[in-house]
This record gives sequence, structure tokens and C-alpha cells, in this order.
Amino acid sequence: MTAQLAGLNERMATGAGRFGRGLAEQGMQQIAQLAEPQKQLVLDGYRHAISTTFLGGGIIIALAFALVLFLPEHPLKTSHAVPHE
Repeated sequence: MTAQLAGLNERMATGAGRFGRGLAEQGMQQIAQLAEPQKQLVLDGYRHAISTTFLGGGIIIALAFALVLFLPEHPLKTSHAVPHE
């Protein structure tokens, strides 16, 4: 089974899927074949999903940066002496 999955992964990566094309290319061609109103809805959905994802990621990064600013500073050790037991 592992060999079958590895072969499937290799075919998808090289673009030799079920119809000889990669998954991304198949999706783009299917969207291109839609009627114009349907195509606009699908593209707007993708656009909205991507912008929401990046906005959420930006907020998380900003919160993480603010959190790092308020972490206490611990000085590094200045000696290399081995502690006594």
C-alpha cells in the first residue's frame, strides 16, 4: 500500500494524474469551463477565502509580536564555571 501511495504522490507531483494533468491544472480548466456568472462566484469565493486567511494570519502574527515585546528579559550567564555539587 505504501508503494501505491508513493506512486500516486509521484504521479500527482509530476502532473500525470488521471487525465495526464496535475490537480491544480484540472481545477483551473474546470473553472474556465463554467458559465460566466458561475465562474465569477467561484473566483469571488477563492478571493474571499484567500484574503480572509491572510488577514487572520496577519492578526495572529501581530499578536505574537506584541506578546514577544512584553516577555521578560533574562540575562545570559557571564561565566563558564561549573556549578558546585
